[in-house]
Amino acid sequence: MTTKTITAECHSCESSYDIVYMEELVSEHYPEICPFCGEHIEELSEEEYIEDDELNDDDEKWDN
Repeated sequence: MTTKTITAECHSCESSYDIVYMEELVSEHYPEICPFCGEHIEELSEEEYIEDDELNDDDEKWDN
């Protein structure tokens, strides 16, 4: 499964937070409201991570 992180920054209350989730287990709707002040979030950035299992598979190829 693919783990993704959404980073949100609220310009109204100057807070930021990260949402980490597994893409296959959630909907495609991103929260667009700041959980601290309730204002609309203008800036969302998304990062995608490779699971540890996939990294271990690559390491095993080099060990042979």
